[in-house]
Amino acid sequence: MTAEDKIKEAEYNLDKLKNASNLDQEFQFELSNFLGSCYSILEHLLEDHNQKFGFSLDYVTSKTFRDKANKMRNADALKFINWYDNEKLKLRNEKSYGFLVARRRHSVHKSTVKAEHMAWVKVDLKLEFTDGTKRDVDLGKHTWRFFEERKGQDGIMICTEFLNHLKRIVHDSQRQE
Repeated sequence: MTAEDKIKEAEYNLDKLKNASNLDQEFQFELSNFLGSCYSILEHLLEDHNQKFGFSLDYVTSKTFRDKANKMRNADALKFINWYDNEKLKLRNEKSYGFLVARRRHSVHKSTVKAEHMAWVKVDLKLEFTDGTKRDVDLGKHTWRFFEERKGQDGIMICTEFLNHLKRIVHDSQRQE
């Protein structure tokens, strides 16, 4: 299943994104890679079902898939494509991370995707153990990146939630079979 391969690619790109240096350009490149691989997950899922139903469409889109399913009078394929289109719509309209779909489109066709806001947070912990000993722990600085659309929310967490939603779609597609 190629959608599963794309999930692995997106997970790899998310790890690269999490570990990107504090240089804006490196983060932007990794974000672009992540969004591109996420976009491909649903495209590959559609291709997986193109093959599953034996449609052999050279260029598969929701429209070409639906047209072929109607022509073949394949009720299971029609059920799938209705579900698929609905899931894509729900993803786009998801309040927390749906904007990333438009961000990816913008990055491919117009300009670089950026996480506009950065904040440096120094994390210090004061630990007290059950035996009464105390210890200060300096975890150093952590970079938080935010998207303009979701100020105050950690951009990496938003990307993680986005990928998890895509994974659920792929997983749920197996129940549509």
